[in-house]
Amino acid sequence: MRARYVLVVVVIVAGLSADGFAQESPASQPAGLDLPACEREAAARAFASLSARLFQLPMTDRLTVGEWVGDRTPVDLALRRAAYDHRAITLLAPQNDESCRVEIAVPVAAMARAWAQRLRDDSLVPDGELEAIREWSMRAGAGRLSATGTARQRYAPDAGSALPVGWEHLTPDAVELARVAARVDAAQGILTECRQLRFSAAETLGDVFDMAAAFETAFERQILRRLDGQPFYEPYGVCRFPVRLARADLLALLSLAAAEVPESIPVPRMDLTRLTDPAWRDAISVEGVGVSPPVSSTEVGSAGALGVPAWASDLLTAIGHGNASEEASGPDPAGRRKVSVAMARIDAIRNMWAQVDELLLPDGRRARNIILANPALADPLTALEGRMREVGQPIVRGDEVTVKITMPLGPLWDVLASTVRAEPASSAVGGPTTNCATAASSVEPATQPADGP
Repeated sequence: MRARYVLVVVVIVAGLSADGFAQESPASQPAGLDLPACEREAAARAFASLSARLFQLPMTDRLTVGEWVGDRTPVDLALRRAAYDHRAITLLAPQNDESCRVEIAVPVAAMARAWAQRLRDDSLVPDGELEAIREWSMRAGAGRLSATGTARQRYAPDAGSALPVGWEHLTPDAVELARVAARVDAAQGILTECRQLRFSAAETLGDVFDMAAAFETAFERQILRRLDGQPFYEPYGVCRFPVRLARADLLALLSLAAAEVPESIPVPRMDLTRLTDPAWRDAISVEGVGVSPPVSSTEVGSAGALGVPAWASDLLTAIGHGNASEEASGPDPAGRRKVSVAMARIDAIRNMWAQVDELLLPDGRRARNIILANPALADPLTALEGRMREVGQPIVRGDEVTVKITMPLGPLWDVLASTVRAEPASSAVGGPTTNCATAASSVEPATQPADGP
């Protein structure tokens, strides 16, 4: 049974009307609410583990599912929803009296058909890409993807009992991280939409921002200061933060941002009332999205089958910034941007390795302990930079360039595993386990071909 709710968040600040930022989103009633608390937490952990492995499955001869989806958020969310809707929950015999175990299984072909149908209904991808999903479902046949989650029995209420359904396996801090990410994503969405507004046929608000980056930064701060409300936590690990900004409130925020810019920084003279929306909307509506953190970040030393850490099937993301000065790169804007992009990529790679240092190994140590103790790993680790891929196009704001990169963590574990004596997965109660060592082999072989989506 599904219900639809509408939530309006009233924001009262000087210069903003009561309908400034509003929220509107469906809330689903997930299955599994009748499970005891321990089994609900185990099921949430199992589904999170399954989701991570889903994006590592081979989609085509050259791409995994995650690489095929890329940074297309609606396509990503449609797949997560299809997997959740087709999951089957099985209660397993616990390892001991203090724990519980749950298996989540998803038929890949049926999930793929539902995914394709949702993408087709919402016109999210062209027909050629729907054909790729159909071929994927045909290859999957009757195969299924499964994962097992374990949780501890809790005999007294704790912070976990107040967490949203499907998020019980996370700490409150981890849930908050997803909310903050969704909120920032919503602010970025508003900013992107606002850049398209026009003063005239030849000048957009984005053009003004490009001439005065401090003005854009101040505007983004104004958005974040007033962007508040209750997010929606979907049971398949997605936090939604939908917002709506009315025209009058947009003009008020722009005025506040212009007043916030120091007098020493010139801001182009402009009549904000001349701003028009090419789409003729009364308000700008966007939805920010944050995804729940990987299972491996919530349990110390959590490990999958054969002692493989849960993060080994994840993709790690890092962001870098670059801003080349004219003195260092010359007066040519195109050349300066090229240098800024290179600087941003170097910064992103540095940030990627900083995250790698903090990854937890099955024995409780961090990756940096192994790397520092084994200088011979330097060359194979450096070679992994060739697997880092840029996501989307560089974002340019004035003279600053932002680059996002991803790296699959499976090859990293292959490098580290030779120096790590992994403990059995059963030694970490609460850690996720799967029915196989790798994402590709966790799809059980098909016995009958299935119809395409």
